[in-house]
Amino acid sequence: MAEEKKETDDPNAFAHLVSRIGKPPSFSEEWFQELLKATDGLRRRAVYYSCFVNLTAIAAPIFTLQVYDRVIFHAGLETLKALVIGILIVLFFDFLMRKARANLFRAVSLRNDVLVGHKMFRHTMNLPLRELERRPTGQWISFFNDLSAVRNRMGGPMAAQFIDVPFSLLFLLVIFFIATPIAWIPIVSAILFLILIWRADVSVAARVSKEQEQIVNRNGLLNELLHARTTVKSLSLALPSETRWAETQGSLVEESVLRGAAHDHYQTLSYTMTQMTTVAMTSVGALAIVNQSMTMGALIAANMLGGRMIANLGQTLNYWRGYQTYVASKKRLSNVFGIETEKVRSEVAQETPQGLITFSDLSFRYEERGPLALEEAGGKIGPGGFYVLVGANGSGKSTLMKLLRGLYYPEKGVVMIDERDIRQFTNQEIARWIGYMPQDCTLFSGTLHSNIIFGAERYDDKSILEATKYANCHHIITKLPHGYETPVGEGGTNISPGLRQKICLARLYLREPNIIYLDEPTNHLDQQGVTDLATSLKLLAKTKTVLVISHNPALLQQADYIVVMEEGHIRQIAPKDVIAKQAAERNKKADQRKLPAQENNEK
Repeated sequence: MAEEKKETDDPNAFAHLVSRIGKPPSFSEEWFQELLKATDGLRRRAVYYSCFVNLTAIAAPIFTLQVYDRVIFHAGLETLKALVIGILIVLFFDFLMRKARANLFRAVSLRNDVLVGHKMFRHTMNLPLRELERRPTGQWISFFNDLSAVRNRMGGPMAAQFIDVPFSLLFLLVIFFIATPIAWIPIVSAILFLILIWRADVSVAARVSKEQEQIVNRNGLLNELLHARTTVKSLSLALPSETRWAETQGSLVEESVLRGAAHDHYQTLSYTMTQMTTVAMTSVGALAIVNQSMTMGALIAANMLGGRMIANLGQTLNYWRGYQTYVASKKRLSNVFGIETEKVRSEVAQETPQGLITFSDLSFRYEERGPLALEEAGGKIGPGGFYVLVGANGSGKSTLMKLLRGLYYPEKGVVMIDERDIRQFTNQEIARWIGYMPQDCTLFSGTLHSNIIFGAERYDDKSILEATKYANCHHIITKLPHGYETPVGEGGTNISPGLRQKICLARLYLREPNIIYLDEPTNHLDQQGVTDLATSLKLLAKTKTVLVISHNPALLQQADYIVVMEEGHIRQIAPKDVIAKQAAERNKKADQRKLPAQENNEK
């Protein structure tokens, strides 16, 4: 507990958490290969259009060369007329090709969002609960933000830029052909630019990675504070929260400044080198013209082509930060896709279980080298009956229930449903058979009606009314001005906690599961609500297996069996009367031991 408190108080707790998690054990680029395959045709057409666009880029310099060398010096007006008509036709087709290429890249981006975005969401939703809990919420959100970086690289201006770069060799060849005396200058300049890009890769990549890590930390802290907004307001934690925010945001700003400084340094060098290339080509070209080894038109055309070539390399440097972000994002997404999901498909649909739950030798720990939260727990529940699970805080009650539900996988041991290993079933099948409500039940933005039916496979008005009556909330809903169409707000903040609890119960009952697990369901319920809940569960237990974590006397009074837990072990599963008799005998013996002591004190 001391260690947990220390980490919570630490303003850099999120950074510590992320660094402790480390990389997932596996890495998969299957998702990326699927994306490449799905967009292969579109990208191939984009390359064809890019070829035409870059070929037409030669037209303007050649036009200029001809105007200076043939039209001006020879007063060739007919030649000028033909050249103007030709260049206008070329520019018209250039416009069409550029527009078509832009449309193709938009299509690539759209397909990327549809395919990878949906695949990422489905993969995340099918990850085991422990995998989802191992990372802060802000980090999971950042993974979806990484999709934008991949989209920009695959279908944005960056993609067009990386296609255009190889055509710099074409411009260089044309310079060799029309202005040989100065062709060495763009070659030297291109080599220097490649060295500059390599240095920027080494320098900026590390800064981008650190900046992304700080963004995750900042988003995680913000998500935590907003999620706990009621606690922040009630305890007046605005000032200490501001201190944590300032430190986290300060770290992000510092990394952003360092990354920006490194990027700006290379951008400035790029601009200076571009200007120096123009000056060098003009100066050396002027000497070549004086020596009559090159024409004025050739110099101007070479400068235009050289400028285009250097601009390609300079733009590549400008996009390098985005490229580094893409590389880091792609790596993170591959790590996420490398995490094994739960079983999502069963080869054979099996019959609905009767509700017999058996488990043996269950051991579980939250950290790889941490203490056991559950150790060699075993027992049998059902079929049918009302079971109440009791035990001190930290004894492993909620952990056991999540293992019995299949939300956690045991380190050792097995959970059986009607003598069938629970691991062979999909989460969807288990959810159909087992209704589970955690301590912190959640509603989603929408109405009461949409929340009750959310996820239900079959329902009608009659079944909805039956579910809300079982949950003892129908009479409350009908008194609201908008009835079942009442908006619940984000997380159910527009309704009372008690009604929120009952809506969660109604949502569970509507699915008609054969097994029901409830973790502290009496939270936020008044005494009448607890009594109604106990009555409903007692009635359901006649045909279903009901397991409830609670110490509430009303539920204990209605229970058929008591499950006693202590320090991660199942101490006893017995009928309520047997447990009560044993407790009475223990109390009687304790009183007998106290009596002689009291008599001695009186003497």
